[in-house]
Amino acid sequence: AENYSGLVDSLRFLTTQRSPDVIVGFSQGAILTSIICGLRNNEDAKWAQETEFSCSILKQAKGAVLISGFQPNYVPVREAAFRKPIQIPSLHIIGEADKIVLPDQSSALAAKFVNPIIFKHT
Repeated sequence: AENYSGLVDSLRFLTTQRSPDVIVGFSQGAILTSIICGLRNNEDAKWAQETEFSCSILKQAKGAVLISGFQPNYVPVREAAFRKPIQIPSLHIIGEADKIVLPDQSSALAAKFVNPIIFKHT
């Protein structure tokens, strides 16, 4: 995708809500989860500054669960979110027989996190 229409609005909406204990995302929701987790450590990234986005309220989250996740295709967001290793504890659930989100895609996303826990199922 050339851009993620509505991404900034979605992220801003989330910052108006009560801070979650854990952030959970499935498939495309796992993209959003990974962006939130990545921007927590990379708020100084150019994209975050250009959009005046802040993840401060989401910094209280203690962990993330990403199910059938993959990296965002939109390069400015990917570069902003994954500039540094993501520090939040994470559980990545990967379907070894998944034909939509290939296991290699989910594993590549998990590699962006420090010490990810990976659960593979068939």
